[in-house]
Amino acid sequence: MSGWQTVCGLRTEITNQINDDVASLSEVYLTQGPDAVDVAISQRLALSPLSRAGAHYRFEDQGGLPRSGDLSAAITQSSKLTDPTIVQSTNFGSLTLRATVFQGGETLIVARENSAIRKAAWVQLRNTLIGLVALIALAALIAVRATGSLRQRIGQMNDTLDHVGKGHLDARLPETGQEDELGALASHINGMIGRAERLLNLRKRVTDQVAHEMRSPLTRLDAALLKAQSNTRADPALAKARAELKSSLRLLDGLLDVSSAEAQQGDRRNLEPVDLAELGANMVELFEPVAELRGQHLVLEARAKAVVDAAPAQIGRLISNLIDNALKYADPNTDIIISIDTLGNKAVLSVANQGPQILGELRSEIFTPFFRHPDMAEKQGHGLGLALCRSIALRHDGTLDITPNPHLTIFTLTLPLTEQS
Repeated sequence: MSGWQTVCGLRTEITNQINDDVASLSEVYLTQGPDAVDVAISQRLALSPLSRAGAHYRFEDQGGLPRSGDLSAAITQSSKLTDPTIVQSTNFGSLTLRATVFQGGETLIVARENSAIRKAAWVQLRNTLIGLVALIALAALIAVRATGSLRQRIGQMNDTLDHVGKGHLDARLPETGQEDELGALASHINGMIGRAERLLNLRKRVTDQVAHEMRSPLTRLDAALLKAQSNTRADPALAKARAELKSSLRLLDGLLDVSSAEAQQGDRRNLEPVDLAELGANMVELFEPVAELRGQHLVLEARAKAVVDAAPAQIGRLISNLIDNALKYADPNTDIIISIDTLGNKAVLSVANQGPQILGELRSEIFTPFFRHPDMAEKQGHGLGLALCRSIALRHDGTLDITPNPHLTIFTLTLPLTEQS
């Protein structure tokens, strides 16, 4: 992605954040009145600058006098339009603002700081320059010092960048203290990874906040549609609207589930011994009627007793997601094989099916939230199931990957065995 594409993407995201904020506060105004808008703005401003993602507000009465917020009248004079406007602020720098006028004559102005755009452009430029310097340094060093030590250090860089490419942004190169070109390059690479991790974490916080903010009004809207549906004759438009709304709620719930699993990574509290063979048998019994309707058959191969320390509900959901995916994408009249075994001090559970192959770089991208296989776009879903599965696996110090096979699609889960095992 080019620097200009990155900047445009962030500008669009800031505009979307403003639009979501305006919609949320408009809902508060319509349902609870202007005083509730004052309270909501005060609560938002009470958050730390990072938590509220650079948000600023001004809420004026019918006469243009301020009711609440932290924006001055001078700044907001140019924002009396419904379209987003960029203005300069002495206190907050460059801002993108949007105004809306409520039915009672009050005016709401919502703004976001544009500093993220400048930072992203600077990071993109710096990363490009560092990449060029790295290539020149590597070419010179390989030509002069083709030694085992050099190959080892370059191998460490490749391994680290490979881990980063698979989504492990906590990976870092070891600091050897060697003041040479490779030492400087390692420091720059660690710096780039750290900046990328912080930027993605910031985006994740914003996404989580939006999910939390949007779920309550959508739930209330669903209740209103249900009430309207019960008071009228069967209306296909209302039924379709509720179906679309429930799809949005499932999407928000999926985002919150992924966020919760990621937040629990490394937390070993409240785990208990779980027999994967027993859990797998329960899942096969649960999904067998669905498989029969599709002309498919579930086969459980428990080759060893595999007991792991886990949260039963989470591991159960992980396995059920894998089986559900296999049923959804497998060819008709084929077997889905769930195998359970041990390898050293690891429990290994795999789900295999005959269906569309997942090749090359798609094997890592398929665990990214919202990713949909290009050959399976017609299938229902939001692309969050496998992202949640991997987050649950990582929470249990395990891994979830696709095992290469020329004829089958195999998802393999590995988890540490309990000490008793």
